[in-house]
Order: sequence, then C-alpha cells, then structure tokens
Amino acid sequence: MKSIVLFLLLAFFSFNTCTEENVCSKEDRACSFTEILYSFIAPPPGIYIYSSFNSYQGDLANYGPTLFDSLMNLCTANRIFAPIISSCMNVLPGVSSDLMSIDQYPVNFPAFDGDNLIIRGSKGNIISRSFNWLIAIGPDVASLSNSGITTEEFWTFTAAGGGYSTSCLDGLSKSTGDNGTTGNPIDQSNTWVGANVATCDQYKKILCFCY
Repeated sequence: MKSIVLFLLLAFFSFNTCTEENVCSKEDRACSFTEILYSFIAPPPGIYIYSSFNSYQGDLANYGPTLFDSLMNLCTANRIFAPIISSCMNVLPGVSSDLMSIDQYPVNFPAFDGDNLIIRGSKGNIISRSFNWLIAIGPDVASLSNSGITTEEFWTFTAAGGGYSTSCLDGLSKSTGDNGTTGNPIDQSNTWVGANVATCDQYKKILCFCY
C-alpha cells in the first residue's frame, strides 16, 4: 500500500513539474499522468542522458589509465546516483577523448529500432529523436536544462557537431593556463556540445549516456 501511495505522489509531482515547464510533445511520457505511472513499471526505451553527481576539474584523465577509460569509470560510478527511471546499465561518456569522439558513438549502440533510438531525460521525457540528430542538429524537443538534466555548463571536450576539441591537454591539466571545451544546457542547436571554453582549474560536471 505504501508503494502505491509513493508511486501516486511521484507521478503527481512529475506531472505538475511537466505542466509548469510546458516543454512537452504528444509523444512525451513525462506529460501524461497515465504514462508517468506506467514508466515506474516499464520505463520507455531509449538512450538516457544523466549528469554526474560530482564536479571535476579538467584533468579528467586522472581516474583511469587513459582519458576514455577514466571517463568510463566516472560515468559508471555516477550511474549509481543518477535519478533516471531506466534500468539501462551500459554507459558512454558525454565527453570526447583522443580515443573516441562522441560523434562516433552510434557504432557502439545495439541495432535499435524506433523508440529505442530516442534520447531521453531522467523522467523518460524526449530530448531528441535520435543520437545522430542530437549531435548534428541539437536537442529538438527540450533543452537539457528544461529536461531536468543540468542547469550548469559541463565539460565536453567536443566541438559543435561532435568532434574532439580543446581538452585540457587530453584531460591531463587542471591549470588556469589551459582550456577545455564546455557544453551549454540551454542551447538547442548543435553548438550545445561545444558552446564555450573554460580554464581547466574550474569544477564542472560531465554528462553520460546510458543505454
């Protein structure tokens, strides 16, 4: 009985938040009371974006043998704290590395069809119709900020369109003399992922993809 009451309360607050933000499409489960309830039982398929719990300086390669391995370790550790409704377990960092830029990620995804390709926020709300669209065009339903993922700039080491970019010396520097590319959570163009640069001494979160 307590579980049912909890589900109803969570659904009510999710629906209330959604209507206040007014960022919904007719396909968006986050805007339907019935679909919100259903999502707690059977989360909608797709690729989910979540933000790290902690913030990091630009020396992101400091958590593994390579920058890519380090980013994977960070995303795996932060997945525990991610408030996403999906039970997805495979992760990829929303930060490009010298080994792999994020525009190359689709080769890692299983052969998904239809809704499995949709990019979603923590509540299952739609952000983009596909990963390729997200990288090449940008969020096409709601910004990352409106989707509840993050309201802060985040490290991406990625240029507009998804290629590897300014990277705090391949993630080895946290110096004020070096820079790293950051993303913008309110941008809905393809520059969202490479909107700005910040000095590597600054603390910023990272984004991760879960599928």
